[in-house]
Formats: sequence, structure tokens, C-alpha cells
Amino acid sequence: MDHTPIAADKKPARLKSRDRILDDEELKALYSYVRTNRSLFHDMVALLILTGQRRTEIGHLRWDEIDDGQVHLSEDRTKNHRSHTLPLPKTAMHILETRESNGLYVFAGKDPEKPFNGIRRVKEALDKAIDIEHFTLHDLRRTLSSNMARLGVPVHVTEENPQPPKRVIRWRSRHLQSAFISA
Repeated sequence: MDHTPIAADKKPARLKSRDRILDDEELKALYSYVRTNRSLFHDMVALLILTGQRRTEIGHLRWDEIDDGQVHLSEDRTKNHRSHTLPLPKTAMHILETRESNGLYVFAGKDPEKPFNGIRRVKEALDKAIDIEHFTLHDLRRTLSSNMARLGVPVHVTEENPQPPKRVIRWRSRHLQSAFISA
């Protein structure tokens, strides 16, 4: 054999690090757009911006997980398999209160008993509608965490702390509400 088939293959593309953080102007533009042009997916994006939760934690959010202004996620719904409670800012509660509740999921698919699953298509449409450098939905989580650190929120509050003390949760919620998102 004169050559190996592997030699003809291109060198694999270098993976980009997962370090994209939207700047203030990008975040304001995105938040303004999704709040002005409300839809199932846009409401989901707004909640991701406001809460910093993972895409599936919000995308698969059930109505029975919301109680008294808080989201209660059981261990089978979180990546680290630990339950946690997240107080919701007033803006997030307003989004939820104004959504139609016709099924098990806040963001239901065509079948109201299943979560929405057409994210790629609607994310591509969102990308075309706004003039922001490529970002992923997970970048919104990273952006919130970075902005909280910039506001002086202690790192242990923004880390994956499944059940921070109630005083920390109240402090976090108060600062989320008063942060730079006032659109």
C-alpha cells in the first residue's frame, strides 16, 4: 500500500472554546427583540436571559414546577441531579403569567403533553432577525453569570449551587431584578 487513507483526510477543525459572552448592547438588543416580538421561543429566550438556567430546564419547564414565584426543579430535571429552587424575578413571572397554559409544559410542542422541540429552526430564524454575532442559548447562561460577577455577586452564588441558603437566593433575585435589563 502506497499511502494510508487517513493521510488524505483533512486535519480536524480546531474546536472553539465555550467562552462567548454577549456584551451589554447585544444582550439589550436580543432581550428587546424577544420581548417586543413575543412567541413561544422568544418567551423561552427571555426566561433564559433572566434566569441563567439551562435550555432544557426552561424549555421543559412544567406548570406544576412553578409555585409562589419560584421554580422548583427535582433532581431528575437538573444536570447535576440535585433539586433546586429558583426565585423568579417579577419580569419572568409576568412572562409566565401571560402565557397560555394549555398542557403540561410551559413551552409545549404541537402535542401539549410534550415539550417544544423545534429549537434549531426557530433559533436560526432569530439569528436572521437580529444583528448579533453567532451565539448559543448556553451563552446566555454564561452571560448572566459573568454580568452577576461584574455587579459584585459572589462567585458561589453563580456557581452550580443546587440549594443556596435562602438569604443568598433572595439577594440573587433582588440583584437580577435590578440589573441592567430594564427593557
